[in-house]
Amino acid sequence: MTTTPSTYWRNRLAALVLLLAALAALTLDRSPTLLESAPPSTSDAVAARKAFERFQKARGAGAEPFTLSWQELDTLSRLGARSVGYRRVAVARDGQALVARASVPLRLGFWGNAALIATPGENGQPDLSARIGRLPLPRFIVHPAIDLARYVLSWRRVDVPPIGDIVRSFSVHEAGVTATLDLPRDSGLVQALNGARPDAVNAGLVGETYCRLAKRQTATPTEDFATQTRWAFEDAGDPASNRAAFVALAMLSVSPKVGQLVGDPAAIIKACKRVRSDAKLLGRTDLAKHWALSAALTAALGPDASLAMGTWKELADSGRGGSGFSYVDLAADRAGVQAAARASDPERAALTAKWLGAVREEQLLPLSALALAEGMSEAEFTARYASVESAAYDAAVARIDRALGSNLP
Repeated sequence: MTTTPSTYWRNRLAALVLLLAALAALTLDRSPTLLESAPPSTSDAVAARKAFERFQKARGAGAEPFTLSWQELDTLSRLGARSVGYRRVAVARDGQALVARASVPLRLGFWGNAALIATPGENGQPDLSARIGRLPLPRFIVHPAIDLARYVLSWRRVDVPPIGDIVRSFSVHEAGVTATLDLPRDSGLVQALNGARPDAVNAGLVGETYCRLAKRQTATPTEDFATQTRWAFEDAGDPASNRAAFVALAMLSVSPKVGQLVGDPAAIIKACKRVRSDAKLLGRTDLAKHWALSAALTAALGPDASLAMGTWKELADSGRGGSGFSYVDLAADRAGVQAAARASDPERAALTAKWLGAVREEQLLPLSALALAEGMSEAEFTARYASVESAAYDAAVARIDRALGSNLP
């Protein structure tokens, strides 16, 4: 029997439709398998800060094994997921395996329920497998997929070492997970996250802008953050140069270490002298740092991650021994985020850069922001706002955003 070309292609199209339907049936669900996690609390933020400080000490060749408890892993996973807008994640032990699960809403009422499973391999390093819905993805699929992602990042000049080079040992036990990490201090996950974005900040542009700012600061030293901001945006205008300007400005006014967002800080500033600047915004160095760092984080990682980090810092500060939750600091954070978000928008980039190139201090942060509440303890914040996801908190933040937005072009 002879098959006509039209019949041939109809048969293959039918086969493809059946294959896609089978794949959808295996990977998609009509409901999530995980409940929505609780809003982040002060104790969560404090625990995350302490875990990060321990992580910083545990990285690098010759480092001691680093342990995270199951509670710390759960906290870090919830905070990390919330920074990108997801609220259904969980980390748990399953025998000798660490299992990280997530439920992600999709279109048309479907859900993606996925799990990543890490088990100690024969060499003590982690073996990774996964599951999407009812479809298992064994090690021989997951590891090549990770290598492919590394290869793609390498084309964007982001060097992410193989998992085996980063994690020298890995074990799962009743108390938590213990690993020995060999991750260079001048590169890491944040740089990789920036590099994975389609609008990644260009480290070369950052270096050029920082050196220009350092030269100006050396020739005519100033503590006025508005002046430094005007310098940063003298030659900016398109989204790429704007994002680089925000990172360079934060390197000047906060610390050259901010360059870790996009690369090796030493390499970025190798063409010029490192300059220290104690810039002030509305008479306070902390507000200049809040504004600049939040803008740089927005340029490199996006506004959601930057806003989340600023909120978590204030939560941690409301804990025992901290300076208290400050809406003044939060306003400076959100002012930097709004400016960087607009300057990254192709339709607003040129106008925002022109505004920043002539900006005054009270435009960066209204003087009225100093009247906002600050120094609130955990008990005071909880009694008044319940959580950072309550209606009362949302209303307070919305009022701040409206006041800040009225200053922008």
